[in-house]
Amino acid sequence: MYTAIRRYTVAPGRLARIASQAEESFLPIVRTLPGFVAYFLVDGGQENGRDVLATVSIFETLETANESVRRSALWVREHLQPGDDARGPEVTAGPTRIASMRSGGTMEGRAGYRVPGDARDLLETPRGP
Repeated sequence: MYTAIRRYTVAPGRLARIASQAEESFLPIVRTLPGFVAYFLVDGGQENGRDVLATVSIFETLETANESVRRSALWVREHLQPGDDARGPEVTAGPTRIASMRSGGTMEGRAGYRVPGDARDLLETPRGP
């Protein structure tokens, strides 16, 4: 698995609208990329009076993780408004070295989480010796 993490800061009070817009118009884009595993948008609170958000995209190949970074940049240019005063992203992308998730668990229905599908896809199938 390969992960791409993007971190942004935006003008205060803008994160909720941006998250809603990302769910509506970016998530469908990233979900169609080959080898898509998962996507998360994290509300990072505030830093220096600005809203912080991070996205985590997980894919089966590094090429697709990098493609998600490219598509994200295009989406940001097309959808964020000047008043959002977006700064970033700081990007980290590469092989996922450790991944763990509660067996059989999903995050659907928990307050604050909006995860489409079943998060069990993140679990690695045990391999033989």
